[in-house]
Amino acid sequence: MTLPLNHTINTIAVIGAGTMGIGIAQVAATAGLSVLLFDVNQDVLSRSLSTMTQRLRKRVEQGKAKLEVTEAIITKIAVVKSLSALSDAQLVIEAVAEKLEIKQAIF
Repeated sequence: MTLPLNHTINTIAVIGAGTMGIGIAQVAATAGLSVLLFDVNQDVLSRSLSTMTQRLRKRVEQGKAKLEVTEAIITKIAVVKSLSALSDAQLVIEAVAEKLEIKQAIF
């Protein structure tokens, strides 16, 4: 699919919820994009979301961020359970471990 140069991206997908993936998801959500986040490892997914949420809330406690802004960031990230659930994204970012067999399984 080719998008025109003036096309606006509203939803991105991030495949891989490790350090890089959750960071990309957070930055995109902070910029106002909806994020679909997928990882085959539910433990990694849960741990990464929890860590991100804790860090964002700590910024609120420190007076560096507003609660409503932090909550908006968190709610912009939706966890999906299959690659097919990423079909609505206008941009897909692969952020899995640098292991050939993992990348081959995705593509």
